[in-house]
Amino acid sequence: MLPKELFVNAIETKIIDQIQNAEEIDDIVHQVMKALSGLGEFPARTKAEEWNMTKGVLQFKGKIYVPRKVELRREIIKRYHNPIPRGHPGIWGTMMAVREDFWWPDMAKTVAD
Repeated sequence: MLPKELFVNAIETKIIDQIQNAEEIDDIVHQVMKALSGLGEFPARTKAEEWNMTKGVLQFKGKIYVPRKVELRREIIKRYHNPIPRGHPGIWGTMMAVREDFWWPDMAKTVAD
């Protein structure tokens, strides 16, 4: 079985570009970027120290923020839901695996759907 680090790196190399492209049209990304520049407020129930930009990718609490693009979020869920060595993890297992590396609002609902 591949070490987790290699699995995540494989995902990142294929998905990071999609995340960066989707950031251009995401309202939360625009709001956070303005707030990080001192020109606006952070999204409700979040704080400045929870957000940062690392290697051109927005992060929330150290997790990669996935913009509001349904196909992209589904692709990420699919990659964690169907890993060959682990078998079928179910909703909870998939949720826990995805949230190790990624975050978006209402993630649990998206994974359950």
